[in-house]
Amino acid sequence: MSGPGELVVGEAPGGELASDKLAGGKLAGGELAVGETPGGELAGGEAPWPAEVARLFDERRRELARSRPRWLNVVRLARRSTMGVGGPALALAPRGLEELAEMMDWLGERGWPWLVQGRGSNLLFPDGGLSAPTLRLEGDFARLELQGDRLTVGAGADLAEATRRSVEAGWSGLECLAGVPGTVGGALAGNAGDEARGVLEVVDSVELVSPELGRLTLSARELDYDYRVWRRPRELDRAVVTKAVIGLTKAADPQAPARDVQARLAARRAKQPAGPSLGSVFKNPPGFSAGRLLDQCGLKGRRVGGMTVSAIHANFIVNAGGGTSAEARELMAIMAEAVGERFGVSLAPEIKVLDPEGRTRGWS
Repeated sequence: MSGPGELVVGEAPGGELASDKLAGGKLAGGELAVGETPGGELAGGEAPWPAEVARLFDERRRELARSRPRWLNVVRLARRSTMGVGGPALALAPRGLEELAEMMDWLGERGWPWLVQGRGSNLLFPDGGLSAPTLRLEGDFARLELQGDRLTVGAGADLAEATRRSVEAGWSGLECLAGVPGTVGGALAGNAGDEARGVLEVVDSVELVSPELGRLTLSARELDYDYRVWRRPRELDRAVVTKAVIGLTKAADPQAPARDVQARLAARRAKQPAGPSLGSVFKNPPGFSAGRLLDQCGLKGRRVGGMTVSAIHANFIVNAGGGTSAEARELMAIMAEAVGERFGVSLAPEIKVLDPEGRTRGWS
């Protein structure tokens, strides 16, 4: 929920990192040894670890290896990011409510922060990685069940699959999510959708697990949201969304929702770049299109290192090869400053720029 994208010791293929190799003080092939302190420069040309991040990462990895070895997985975030940036992270993968509650209690007892990660499609990870463990909801949390006009969907479920399942059955309501990458939980966290509608507008209820309050359900009337934002009560800041029930409407023409989705997908392909990115970087300011403002500032093609403003859509930053999180942040600052100076309009990020503890930070 970008969102709080996606985080697994022992599987080198497919982006997972083994945890038994360390070579010359660098991450060998993106791998870390349990009990070894990362130091120096990370493989792949990433920035050196700040000393405090390295200390916390190693301290927490050692504790997990000692107390909960079955939970411990180390992953390279760049391989779990749609932009391809980010260093190592400790990844926990709860598969059901009991395991999630156990993990949250264990982390809470130690005062550790955590980050819920889905597909990494709107989270800008630090080049040096995260010292905060990540939670990736799997197993039971990825289930989808369509019964009548209600779609019950786990927070770890694929957003595209949820949309496909509903429209192919002739139900309307989720067309606004056509082409939006990520998980259901991430979409709820950012009220994802199109310019006219967000997903929270069709939600009947949301289930969460809170370290302080346990399991609870919020009805549609209790959801406070706006364009690309869900404002949770302060007491639910650390709660993890586990499931949602979505209210759908039967279309008069059962084929119409699927046709609408196909048209939206075609429009997205025509107007948005296909390269590694996090989608729209900035929210549309009231009364304006962020992409149009950035285009009018002549920013298409502007480049910092391996990161470039797309020549197709000026509100996209694309990793053109070897780009880093730091370069993306520098480019964001240039973009926002240009719009502010020319139009007097402030741009707010749609993506979440994270610090090593998984907190949202500024981009400068």
